[in-house]
This record gives sequence, structure tokens and C-alpha cells, in this order.
Amino acid sequence: MFTFDKPFTWLIIIVINVLMVYLFVKIVKSTLSKPPSYTSSISTQASSNQPYTPSPVSPPTTVNPFYTQAFNQAVATAQAGNKFDAYIQLKSLQKDNPSDINLILWLVFTAPNLDEAKKLIGMAKFMDPSSASVKQAEEWLAGQMSKPL
Repeated sequence: MFTFDKPFTWLIIIVINVLMVYLFVKIVKSTLSKPPSYTSSISTQASSNQPYTPSPVSPPTTVNPFYTQAFNQAVATAQAGNKFDAYIQLKSLQKDNPSDINLILWLVFTAPNLDEAKKLIGMAKFMDPSSASVKQAEEWLAGQMSKPL
């Protein structure tokens, strides 16, 4: 049976804990010091055969590196063609970042239906009525709604 009755044993436990904390802090600092990689993409016109892909208006408004990482991961998921999973990831981020217009535009791109996309475009237009990206999203939506079922 292992007992902690000797001072040497306590010293070893303290040294191990200090090393673990040191490594944790080093990992966190290295993660936080990396600059975020904002995804850029080219928007297409409504008449194009390619789907609408939002172009970033500006970097996410939050400076939380975990948010930035989750946002970039969701964008990569959408660009890989898995829009449903990306939509779920983006919706979970929207709860804490409801005013991030980039997030809303990516929600438009991944929306499960056109009614949801229309609602999201309305939110984005309310936030920034003069945004070129919002206008492109509106053009895309108009093109999608005019297509026969």
C-alpha cells in the first residue's frame, strides 16, 4: 500500500504537480500566441452555377481564441461540403456571438432551407444594411428562390 507519510513522497508529488502546471501554461501560451487564420473565400453572383460562399466582412468581433478556432473549424467543415454539421457548429457559436455578421453569413450558406437563409439575411441586413456581402447573399437567395422546384 502506498502512503504519504514520508516528506520525500510529498516533495515528489509537489514537483510533479508543478511540472504539470508549467507544461499546461506553456501549451496554452503557445496556442494563444498563434494568429487566427480567417478564412477568405470568393463570393459568386446569383447567376453562377456555383453555390454562394460568404466572403468575410471583417475578422470575428470577439478576441476569444477558442471562438476563432471553432469558427474556422465550422467554416472548413462547410467548405468540405458537410453543411449540416457546419450549421450546427455555427448555431452553437451564435448563442455567445449573436452580433458577428461573418457568423450569420456562414449560417446563410449552411442553412438547411431557404426560409432560414432568408431570416438570417434579414438579421445581417439589420446589422449592416450597406454591406456588400449581405447584398451578395440577397442576390444569391433571390436566384435560389426563382429556381423551379
